[in-house]
Amino acid sequence: ATRINSSGLIEKYRENLLLQSNNFGTTWVNSNTTETGGQADKDGGTNAWLLTKTATNGGIRQNNTTTGVQTFSFYAKAADSNWVKVNNLGSSAYHQANFDLVNGVVGTTDYIIDAKIEDVGNGWFRCITTYNTTLVNIDVRVADSDNVVSGSSGSIYIQSAQVESSLVATDYLNSTSVTA
Repeated sequence: ATRINSSGLIEKYRENLLLQSNNFGTTWVNSNTTETGGQADKDGGTNAWLLTKTATNGGIRQNNTTTGVQTFSFYAKAADSNWVKVNNLGSSAYHQANFDLVNGVVGTTDYIIDAKIEDVGNGWFRCITTYNTTLVNIDVRVADSDNVVSGSSGSIYIQSAQVESSLVATDYLNSTSVTA
């Protein structure tokens, strides 16, 4: 869909398809993790979350069925783990990307169009994956190294998750109990 912006120009309608996109203790399903809000964020505030793995494969997910080309993005920073894994269940396979939160590089990827990591300063990165499938859920896991989640401890900081029907990540839109 399109709309006319305040400058009179036609622009594409944008929507964050996640619920509670920066409240990881609500509509996000906890799997072997604890989530602690009120952490120092990328903007100098306290809107980040500490995601701590308490057992093997620790992570959070949000059930979210979307179809077609979508881009998932979130901000992350290393705590005592240097890697994060995005492992999303699609209609026929797991679509994954691994991100090095110290060196700012993309690790192993499978079944995706693209993966990018952007340095946004102060140790924070925007992790971006683009898919063309029907996704069943969005899954973020604390990783031990590239494509390894078998350890039972570790933590990262996360902030501002977004899924949008697009080939690129756009500016973050905060969503609460409804998509934004």
